[in-house]
Amino acid sequence: MGILFALYVVVYLFFGIVIKEIDVSLNFFTAVQMLFTCLIIGIMQQIFIPLDKISPLRCAVWIASGAVITVLSELVFRWFRLFPAWCFPVFTVFMILGMLFMVLAIYLELHRETKNLNHNLEKFQKKRKPEII
Repeated sequence: MGILFALYVVVYLFFGIVIKEIDVSLNFFTAVQMLFTCLIIGIMQQIFIPLDKISPLRCAVWIASGAVITVLSELVFRWFRLFPAWCFPVFTVFMILGMLFMVLAIYLELHRETKNLNHNLEKFQKKRKPEII
């Protein structure tokens, strides 16, 4: 959730820096709205893709639901009312890419952990000699 919130804030403020026609800062209420949105997405991540039940379908459902929540939050809270129209879809694409990279990071970490466990198991099996009775 924290990484996603940081991404929300960084992309939002990046738009404020890039677009010179408007003066944008992140006020307290917008930050709380973004934090609440990320909290919901984070809870859904724990529900849809717990580490013991991760699958491509579950990941796709989480990313899709996260994208829907992001779009609904943008529409309800009107975070981009001061920005040009292209900022809204670009922000959404950044959030979807962020969620995709989070899923990729989880997958790579699980793969690394499995590889390490298998290596340790092989070392243990080689070290232990079977006793002949």
